[in-house]
Amino acid sequence: MVVIYSVGVPFNYSGLGNTAYHAALGLYREGILTHILTPDFRECEIPKEKFSTFPLRKITSKGHARIRNYTIKDNLFDLWASRKIQDFGKINVFYGWSHHSLISMRIAHKKGAITFIDRQSAEIRFQREIMGREFKKVGVSVDF
Repeated sequence: MVVIYSVGVPFNYSGLGNTAYHAALGLYREGILTHILTPDFRECEIPKEKFSTFPLRKITSKGHARIRNYTIKDNLFDLWASRKIQDFGKINVFYGWSHHSLISMRIAHKKGAITFIDRQSAEIRFQREIMGREFKKVGVSVDF
């Protein structure tokens, strides 16, 4: 079985990178993780050979810091990841994150893979509803 895990943020760092680490670590411990695509990674239990890193990560990071445009950074990563996916033979499973995986998901699907897309938070309307209820509990009035 070939399982590709793709995340467009540094792997095994804070936030989403930490969440991705724990998800991929579970796949690795089950013996089914084939490869991880990421801009950068911090060493961990998963062997270095399982990683491919985005060659333009420093350029996109600096550019992103100046222009604050996630769309450019995310789409460049996704384009690179989709090309890496094309290099693999048969893929059984592709696991990616929203904002980083639109092109990759389509390529993996064409190769016959089952695709999973995760997202960092709830759908925006649902998130507003939840936040509204929580604010109300503590007596704060917020107009979204």
